[in-house]
Amino acid sequence: MAVLPPAATEEAFAAISHDEAALRPAVEQLCQVLGVGTDGLTRYQAGSRPVYATGDLVLKLFPPVAAWPDYRIEPQVLAAVAGQLPTATPRVHAAGAHDGWGYVLMSRLPGVPLDAIWNQVSARDRDRLAGQLGETIAALHQLPPPAITDWQPADWPE
Repeated sequence: MAVLPPAATEEAFAAISHDEAALRPAVEQLCQVLGVGTDGLTRYQAGSRPVYATGDLVLKLFPPVAAWPDYRIEPQVLAAVAGQLPTATPRVHAAGAHDGWGYVLMSRLPGVPLDAIWNQVSARDRDRLAGQLGETIAALHQLPPPAITDWQPADWPE
């Protein structure tokens, strides 16, 4: 029996994207299927996709909207950058599909979401974070692109 609501269009996804009554039971079921506990299951409020945390894991959902990038790309990109950046990156534990939705189960990085504390971050610390972000982006640009089929637009070089 399908639990995740249908969301084949951006409009359908927008209509249910913040509807916890529609999403949470399915997320709890998916966690059970994956052998992940749901005690303390919380949803991150920011972001373009539903993302939940439980313990030291994060479950990111990818709605079945045809125009959106496929859920299979993120695990491959994370594998390609693992240990290659000056910033920690999540480790993928599982990826797949459930009720037509894609998912990626990954490790949860330590700390708190930046959007939750941004207003309390001092100007000095914001500058420090910007420097770290710049270092990470520079390191990312030095890596060869991962060999992922059909992930870049056909006109990527242009």
